[in-house]
Amino acid sequence: MSGAPLRFDEFQDRALYDPTSGFFAAGGRAGRRGADFITSVEVGPLFGAVLARAIEQWWRDMGSPDEWTIVEAGAGRGALAASILSAGLPDGVSYVLVERSAALREEAERLLGDRAAVRDAMPVGPFVGVILANELLDNLATRVVERTADGWAEVWVDASGRDELRAGPDVPVPPGILDRIEYV
Repeated sequence: MSGAPLRFDEFQDRALYDPTSGFFAAGGRAGRRGADFITSVEVGPLFGAVLARAIEQWWRDMGSPDEWTIVEAGAGRGALAASILSAGLPDGVSYVLVERSAALREEAERLLGDRAAVRDAMPVGPFVGVILANELLDNLATRVVERTADGWAEVWVDASGRDELRAGPDVPVPPGILDRIEYV
């Protein structure tokens, strides 16, 4: 990454998903023992089994439709899908795994075979079912603002290639962006 300063979300998106140097493309291993980090779905099948029971109840609550779809966004290598599918689901329930990383989609296809459809984007159009997003927020690029003496400013990252990260220029936050922030 070199060049002009980047908004933090642009920097984060490149760091994760750049096709040649992003974490996932460059062989970063996520979510399992011996990898860069481990997630709850990799510890064992219990989380997936509990979700499978909840999904089955939601399906019943909707009148047990003949066609019902589970869409898992940000699904990684498919470990949660494997646990849910192994726990068993009613006939007519299909599983769509959505993952931006090509390397992780390939792993998911190997792990799941024909038990789930693996896609790089969310399905378009209406469907009957549920959307799961267990790890999605960990991998979404976010904009960062900080309060300064002069008010709110957006944080940027120096992308000059000097192997250092620092706040770039304090750029006033675009109008309306702070209206969407909930203060707790």
